[in-house]
Amino acid sequence: MNIVHGHKQFDLINADVTNHCNARCFFCFNDWEEFKPFNMDIPTFQNLLRLLPMMESKDFLISCWFEPTINPQFYDMLDLLPEEYRSKMYFTTNLVTKIADSDIERMCRANVDHINISLETYDPADYEVITGMKHTHFFENLERIAEYGRKYHTDFHVITMLTKRNAAYFRELVKRVHEELAPSVHEIRTPFFFVEQTASKPELVQELLTKDEIKAVREDVDSLGYTHLYWDTRFTKENFEKLEKNPEPHRKASNRVHYQLRVNADGTARISNQKYGKQFDINDPDIIGQLEKELILLQEREAADYLVKEEGLTVQTRRSDAPFHFDNVVLYDDRFLFIRGWTMNEADPAHEKDSERIAVLECGGRRIISQMRTEQRKDIVEFFGNPDMRDVGFTTLFDLEGMQEEPFKLFSGYLYEEDHRAEILHQLYDSTSGESGWPAEPAAPAEHTSAADEKAVQEKDGGKPSGLLNRLKRVVKRR
Repeated sequence: MNIVHGHKQFDLINADVTNHCNARCFFCFNDWEEFKPFNMDIPTFQNLLRLLPMMESKDFLISCWFEPTINPQFYDMLDLLPEEYRSKMYFTTNLVTKIADSDIERMCRANVDHINISLETYDPADYEVITGMKHTHFFENLERIAEYGRKYHTDFHVITMLTKRNAAYFRELVKRVHEELAPSVHEIRTPFFFVEQTASKPELVQELLTKDEIKAVREDVDSLGYTHLYWDTRFTKENFEKLEKNPEPHRKASNRVHYQLRVNADGTARISNQKYGKQFDINDPDIIGQLEKELILLQEREAADYLVKEEGLTVQTRRSDAPFHFDNVVLYDDRFLFIRGWTMNEADPAHEKDSERIAVLECGGRRIISQMRTEQRKDIVEFFGNPDMRDVGFTTLFDLEGMQEEPFKLFSGYLYEEDHRAEILHQLYDSTSGESGWPAEPAAPAEHTSAADEKAVQEKDGGKPSGLLNRLKRVVKRR
């Protein structure tokens, strides 16, 4: 098991350089009466760029909820993007406004990871109904951005909302997008909805499609054989009607921790979690230190959320073997041990419907039990060609705060909540031997280790105790 050392970073930084839009799409979830137009200035944008080293993935958005071309300094902002981080950044545009040729060229040569283009139709009449805007500039802008995209090898992602308005010609719409824009990804969504807000928009409710209607459209489009399509059609007419009758489950806030930062055009920022309301200001000189502390607190909360309380729990051990594979094992901030992997142990006889997978860490007489949360693994499905293996992935997290400097062992098993029982089945790792799996059964009781033998072991380890963090760091690969 290779343990990597690192500092926790954000999975997503979602920023906007304005807080307004020049379209009024009937499926938009923004309430425009709540927003007073405001544009981010260059100094605030430069402070936003200070957060780039805190991003782990390629999800640093400089526009998402609103339209960036409204901000007259947007193109100057693109010129300020650090070259080494451009591949982590992208933005979304609706191409509604009149855009100078030179500015379209600046967008394409910005060399960001990709540009999202909102495109619901090529029909001028439907365009005006869907966006609430005249089509005066859109189609011309679309043609020119495609031309400059070819010149600068710009990666486009197209986002299209599937509604009754465009369902009848959706196959031809997707085909034309493929031929004229050649996007690497064409994301097809059904409109997101919030019950009370959507119910107040009859024009949106009547545009929602049923599951059968969506299925028919998808089958028709899939016949094109394109491999760059991504479907997110969770929001259906049936779901809306169900939630409209009983909205309480929809309102329930999630306890899951999100390592996501939302940054507004005025520089205010919040962690993207419904139950977490602390506000930051990216113009604060100490913003980096504040966010680093916040990431520690978020990890504490997430580890506590993974934790299985042992009170009243019977823990048993029954040796069994099943293959576990680790994609990454990271010790974050010398404290939080995060593990992601997948397993074939769904075939294990001990696995029952009323149980959930757990990971168990034993060290210095202390035991921590954490959930092994299921994670969908499309890569495993594709590798084995077996759709039933979609849910074989898992993640788990341990907070090692206060853990003694001792060797540790990592196990997995199952938790049976009905009879308050946990069963340890598989030994995943032993830091003393560096081996996975159960050791061979001893032929005879182990002999007592003498003081001389113990001294010899310490001398082999450089005279230092064989502690948990020492052993973790010994196999660290610095990022």
